[in-house]
Amino acid sequence: MQARSAAQLEAVRANAALEDASGFVRGESGRDWTAEAVPAPIVAVVLRCALRLYSNPDFLASDTETAGPFSRSRTLNKDAQSGYLTDEEILLCRRYGQRRTGLWTLGTTRGEDYEYDPEQWVMDQYGSEPFPVGDP
Repeated sequence: MQARSAAQLEAVRANAALEDASGFVRGESGRDWTAEAVPAPIVAVVLRCALRLYSNPDFLASDTETAGPFSRSRTLNKDAQSGYLTDEEILLCRRYGQRRTGLWTLGTTRGEDYEYDPEQWVMDQYGSEPFPVGDP
């Protein structure tokens, strides 16, 4: 078996982060875009999420680096600690998400329990024909 270089391993990790981020976006938006049709804001969401996954694969809350006598500590914000989409990114995905379109029906009947009462008729102020009203 051939050993992989560090660059190859990093490329595998980066691709995994992109695939995970793409899956999160597809899940929240309900859409599966083709590469040519992805809106620019959705591309930005995928890249930001993938960067968080790549930069912090263990979802750490803080990070400390030491080199000789020098050290650096940082505390990551809530979004950087998460491996998922931020609230704003979720809203953006849903905005670009699947729209409910197509043919649908709207029921217009009163139901089986309606009894017609010919004694209850109303005329409107516009002079139309009288129409029946009453409690169903």
